[in-house]
Amino acid sequence: MGKQETLVSLAEQAGLDRQQTVDMLASKRFGDAVREDQLAAVRLGVRGVPYFLVDGRHAISGAQPVSAITQALLAARRENKDSQDDVDGSMCSVGIC
Repeated sequence: MGKQETLVSLAEQAGLDRQQTVDMLASKRFGDAVREDQLAAVRLGVRGVPYFLVDGRHAISGAQPVSAITQALLAARRENKDSQDDVDGSMCSVGIC
């Protein structure tokens, strides 16, 4: 199975339309966006996958245990709550209380 067929198969498994996926891969529609993402990753120092950036501040590089991902998510949530407290005295931010 070729790379494109693998991508199409994965897209179908994720619930995307097969023909729309084939058409998108054949076009250059998202080329600029992909190159922008690649440049952003280089600037961040990303050297492998998976790589998660939570709230623009908490990086998780490589395969990590669930606890590492949970800690990053909780830290971002805490920081968002703190910044919301500064703005309006509330303990909620974007639907997270």
